[in-house]
Amino acid sequence: MSIIAKLWENSIQTKIGLSLIAVTTIVLTVFGIYQYFDHKSRKLAEIDQLAEITTNRLRKNLILSVWNYDEKQVEESVTSEMNEKRIYAVLIRETQENTILTAKKRNKKWQIVEAGSEISDDLVIKSKDIVKKNAKIGVVSVYFTKKFMRQDLRQEIIKITLITIFLDIALLFFLMLIIRKNLLSPLDILVRGVRHLAKGELDFRIEIRSRDELGRLADCFNMMAGELFRNHIKLNDEIAERKKAEEELRKSEERFRNLFENSPVSLWEEDFSEVKSYLRSLKDDVGDNIEQYLADHPEVPAQCAERIRITDINQASLKLHGAKTKEELFENLTATFTPDSWQAFRKELVAIWEERHQIETEAVVQTLDGMPRYVSLRWQVSPGHEETLSSVLVSLTDISERKKSEDRLAAINIRLEELVDERTRDLAKSMEEARAASHAKSEFLANMSHEIRTPMNAILGFSEIMKARVSDPKLSHYLESIHTSGKSLLSLINDILDLSKVEAGKLKLEYSAVSPQRLFNEMRTLFSQKIKEKGLDLIIDIPSEMPEALLLDEARLRQILINLIGNAVKFTDTGHIRLSVGYRCPGDIRHSALDFIFSVEDTGAGIPEDQCESVFEAFSQAKGQKFSKFGGTGLGLTITRHLIEMMDGRITVSSEVGRGTLFNIIIKEVEVASADALTASREKQADFDSIMFEQGTILIADDIDYNRELVTSFFEGYDLTLLEAENGREAIEKARELRPDLILLDMKMPEMDGYEAAAVLRKEDDLKEIPVIAVTASAMREDEEMIKKLCDSYLRKPVSRADLVSEVMKFLPHTVTKREPAVSEIAPRAVAEGTMIPPPAEEMEILYDLTMSGDMDGILEFTIHLEQMGSQYSPLARELRELARGFEDIRLLKLVRQYMEEKK
Repeated sequence: MSIIAKLWENSIQTKIGLSLIAVTTIVLTVFGIYQYFDHKSRKLAEIDQLAEITTNRLRKNLILSVWNYDEKQVEESVTSEMNEKRIYAVLIRETQENTILTAKKRNKKWQIVEAGSEISDDLVIKSKDIVKKNAKIGVVSVYFTKKFMRQDLRQEIIKITLITIFLDIALLFFLMLIIRKNLLSPLDILVRGVRHLAKGELDFRIEIRSRDELGRLADCFNMMAGELFRNHIKLNDEIAERKKAEEELRKSEERFRNLFENSPVSLWEEDFSEVKSYLRSLKDDVGDNIEQYLADHPEVPAQCAERIRITDINQASLKLHGAKTKEELFENLTATFTPDSWQAFRKELVAIWEERHQIETEAVVQTLDGMPRYVSLRWQVSPGHEETLSSVLVSLTDISERKKSEDRLAAINIRLEELVDERTRDLAKSMEEARAASHAKSEFLANMSHEIRTPMNAILGFSEIMKARVSDPKLSHYLESIHTSGKSLLSLINDILDLSKVEAGKLKLEYSAVSPQRLFNEMRTLFSQKIKEKGLDLIIDIPSEMPEALLLDEARLRQILINLIGNAVKFTDTGHIRLSVGYRCPGDIRHSALDFIFSVEDTGAGIPEDQCESVFEAFSQAKGQKFSKFGGTGLGLTITRHLIEMMDGRITVSSEVGRGTLFNIIIKEVEVASADALTASREKQADFDSIMFEQGTILIADDIDYNRELVTSFFEGYDLTLLEAENGREAIEKARELRPDLILLDMKMPEMDGYEAAAVLRKEDDLKEIPVIAVTASAMREDEEMIKKLCDSYLRKPVSRADLVSEVMKFLPHTVTKREPAVSEIAPRAVAEGTMIPPPAEEMEILYDLTMSGDMDGILEFTIHLEQMGSQYSPLARELRELARGFEDIRLLKLVRQYMEEKK
């Protein structure tokens, strides 16, 4: 084999070099050939062009000499052209093809030869006709030699060959440098790396900085080397672990054998493979119910028992069965079986049939001397032997002592059950007594509610009627105070009832649109007399940007304020009481809800720090508080905290003895209600004169005279006939006789109460279509549920005129007529007519802030300032003064808002 062949076989560098030489040589040779033929074609074109020019010039010069047949002139013309070395000969012939002259170049000199001399050579020939007066008089032919072109082409071939050899060597040199640097050197590095790796140097790494394929190959090589190194480490570790595991396995087997032999539990290792095969052979005979088959064929379990091969047992088994050696136990194995143990063995056979690998049961075996033993049997196939059942571990735990204990425990349980039955009977009796006590309490609360609400119904009802008929602002203010105080008294009385509801979880909240400004200013009216008597200041801070209406339970919020402010007034002798109101808009909820915040601060006696929490406990008061001086039930703050927590709120207290107390309340995510909802809520008892009932009859059934009189007063001015009944029996008789259009039925009356009367009315075909509105003083939820079943609707005493008329409107036909609005309600029209002129915008802003805060004293002072500004504002000042003195906060707010909108 030649050296080149060996290098070709063993060296990539040789293969690449020879391949590059071949490729570049072929490319450059092709390029040289192309250049040669291109040069040759250009030379031929050049000769052809020269021949064309020379022939044309000679033709023109020969026209006269040929025409005149002037040979001398012809020779001179030809001689002048013979200086061009590439012209080989010139031939001039006459028209008759007679040669006039032939000139050849011999020995690099021109020589005129005789006419007719033959010219032959590898020549380029150009012939042109000699024309005179459009007549052909001869032909001139010029012969150009290719000799000089061939010489030039030979030189061109030499030049192209030299350039090709030079470029071939240079290109090969630079290509080999590039390949050497970028391919062969990295390959050498990789080869060295592989050799190191082959020697077992797994921590060897190569470094190729390029990011091309070779660089990535180097990275992969390093990764492979690293992985091999890690695998080598792991393999060494695994070999060590395996050796360790083998050693542990050996020790484990020794321990297992030791545990097996010395275990206190009787252990049997058995081979059930033949039993499994035998059962499979019976598959066609068994059918679907293996248990029934075994019961019908008692010989099968015995035959299966003979096929069990016991591979090992431990010492505990010998002790359990009273055997001295394993051989003795094997020979007398069936003697240890009892009917109960045969039953357990059948369960094992069923497990094999159903391909279960574990069962647990209890059985009775007997020793070789016939003594019974209770055992807990566990039959389990060893892992890996599920198919063959060649290794099954059976453990027998002696539970004879446990059985004896269970028998004793069973006797104790029987005695305990007898005692439980006895205690259950006692508990049932106690619960019956508790239910009777609870029923008595509920009945007492219901009766108390009825007895208290009945007179309150008259107080609140008649005060409401008087308010509508009294026009004196001062008397109206007194009546408003009576009415408000009556509602507050009713709220205080409800504390006891509310506590019972809270404890029973039956207290419910009823949400509606509430004006915080109106409600808090109502507190000023409610406590004004007491505040004045004690010489205190009541400060109410309400921000002007406070929403006009919030969705709250107005009655419960009023109850909270009355409890807190009432306590503050009770325990404060000097200083002030401040009611502060605010809100905040949490960033994580929608803008239609806010956290409602208010606080009650006083400068009273204060509460010791260690008693701040105990004041919220039922029937508890601060230590040292004299009941004779302060009174109170101790329920107010308890109910207050329960109500606030029901509203998803929180109340905290901070106090300092001798300096006062501060209650902070926050109710989270209170919905902001629209102004329209507030107006609808506040104007529920709007203008009753606009309501016109069609002629009809209402039967009022109530055993209290002034209650019937109150309801009659509420319906004065309407075209309605009012009938009265003092008890349920009388109500039914009048209903049968007079067929009223509506019945107002009190639920607690003598002789026959409202429940019985409503039930009778619902049963009679002629009376069951008459609507019945229950008017009750009951506060119990159970009573409300029963009323809803018997009556069409119900009202709870005390009943207001608005509530009563609104409820009756649901059942009696009526119309609503439009009336002329009051002065305060037509403020925009009055402004347009010029009767009441609004002050400038700055003054209106002040008035708006006073109205929003409910500061009636401030409004009265503002009216004086308004009159001092000019007589044109007197009508408005008088209107504002009248509304402020009557505490008409809603009408004030509406009037001021209308002026504000007019200004805009």
